Amino acid sequence: MTERRERITMLIAGVLRQALVDHGASGFVILGGAAGTDLCLAACSRAAPGQTEVVHAEGDTLQTIEQQRARARLLAAERNALLANPASKTALLLGQLPPEPLLPLGDLYETQISELCGLEIEGAGGAAAADPYAHFGGTAAVDLALTRWFEERRSAAQAVAHLPEQVRGSFLEVVRAGRDRRRRIGLVPKLSTRTLGVDLFD
Repeated sequence: MTERRERITMLIAGVLRQALVDHGASGFVILGGAAGTDLCLAACSRAAPGQTEVVHAEGDTLQTIEQQRARARLLAAERNALLANPASKTALLLGQLPPEPLLPLGDLYETQISELCGLEIEGAGGAAAADPYAHFGGTAAVDLALTRWFEERRSAAQAVAHLPEQVRGSFLEVVRAGRDRRRRIGLVPKLSTRTLGVDLFD
């Protein structure tokens, strides 16, 4: 584990420990499947050693994923555990807000999580995971747009100037459409200057 990953894991774990105290819970159940599942597991396991379990939400259909989500809820209830989801800040800003109340990686962009986990987005040869944001020009391009817009507070037009022209409008629509849902976001450990649910309500 790199020094940076260790430091971030410790920061997240500190917030998660307090969440356990606040809710009188004994551990965590993670709805896995996202790229950062291992990083999320590391933080939860540090906060509650031996009291964390992952339910993998992998499948080709929404029905399959929802079945696993229901299984995770039942398991959490049985074990007096809190539900967590390793969704990234990228996903949250694009309106992909899961119902799980804990979002340990919600202040890290997809590219940051990939770097911390030693992952690579699909490239030549296709040996790595497929890029979930290829339709917008790729994860790196999407994260750059979101960073410029929300962290650097540039105008929307400036933020998306590097994206393919044909997707700029739809990208902006997707981000703006998720604004109301972001106001009801779960707990996100603060790791940056503008964190969803803490000081980022745009």
